[in-house]
Amino acid sequence: MIYYNICRNLPKDSVVMLTKKVPGYREFDKRQEFKIIRANFWTLPWKWLKIYELPLYLFMFLYGLTLALKEKIDIIHCGEALPSGLVGFILGRILNRPYIVYAHAEDITIVSGLRTEGRVLKYVLKKSSRIISSSSFVRDFITGLGIDGRKISVVLPAIDDAFLTDEAGDINRLKAALGISGRKIVLSVCRLIERKGIDRVILALPDVLKSVPDLLYLIIGDGPQRHKLESLVKEKSLEAYVRFLGEFKHNELHPYYRACDLFVMPNRKLDNNDVEGFGVVFIEAGAFAKPVIGGDTGGSGDSIKPGVTGLRVNSEEPRELSREMVGLLTDAAYAKRLGEAGRERVINGFRWPQRAKQVYDISQDVINQYRQR
Repeated sequence: MIYYNICRNLPKDSVVMLTKKVPGYREFDKRQEFKIIRANFWTLPWKWLKIYELPLYLFMFLYGLTLALKEKIDIIHCGEALPSGLVGFILGRILNRPYIVYAHAEDITIVSGLRTEGRVLKYVLKKSSRIISSSSFVRDFITGLGIDGRKISVVLPAIDDAFLTDEAGDINRLKAALGISGRKIVLSVCRLIERKGIDRVILALPDVLKSVPDLLYLIIGDGPQRHKLESLVKEKSLEAYVRFLGEFKHNELHPYYRACDLFVMPNRKLDNNDVEGFGVVFIEAGAFAKPVIGGDTGGSGDSIKPGVTGLRVNSEEPRELSREMVGLLTDAAYAKRLGEAGRERVINGFRWPQRAKQVYDISQDVINQYRQR
């Protein structure tokens, strides 16, 4: 969605996107004002082979080369360092064109620790004309790999304006419609994987319930940790206080953001360097004027302004998390102040047209520098 939202806000006829075919793509593509080229990108079925992704690189290269020549491309944007960044490097050498690499988080932090892939990753980043980083944390991590920080531009994610234009409405009526009347609502929206820290919220709940006995914790999302998290809820006898709602479409999240009293996702860094790159859900919750709590690792330092729009906690300390949750759930004025500051911050600085202009200006700067070499 990041690339789509950037492309649709760029000047008309200034971009061509190469991406894979997905169900329903034809009708979707017809509605867009920019050109989208779809392709089938295959991998070998035997993932234990180190070359199982070789067909993916080959097809990406062939499609990219054909498209670049046909459309007279001035600059190549690569959605990640591997595989598209390596293809961008090769195309750049053949066509004498600059290429830009986007860096998010685990695509850099995890891969950089691998032997072969890590070396290729660093080479692709070093040879790129510019790197667009999703947060200052990712920028600093890349700089730590020995990459020149002057070539890294931070472009934070943004949110769709629908999150800001959704009408507030009657919260009590909305809670009744959702079947959650009379409860203090804590919400998490995320893929259920370890680094999101949902288990830490569950472990913090017994302490929180002592001060907020009417609490209800709603978890939206699915993933490999769901069964483990459901078992933890049963182990702690919290079935009456936790609901797993499964996956929703993006526009179906609005009522739950509006109805919640607090948004929580205490992200943490794992031993394999898996870490949150930014945390756009904190911005989405802020758009609905909700206070947020996140972990004190990764890129959440750009999505949360501690003490202003929300709080960052050590997610390995459930008592710290429970203390801050209780504070925001019992002090309405404090929660309202953080929530309103969060919404104002989103309105002023987290819109896709702003991000598209950043990317366009970066592209023009790179093109001009490349031509002057």
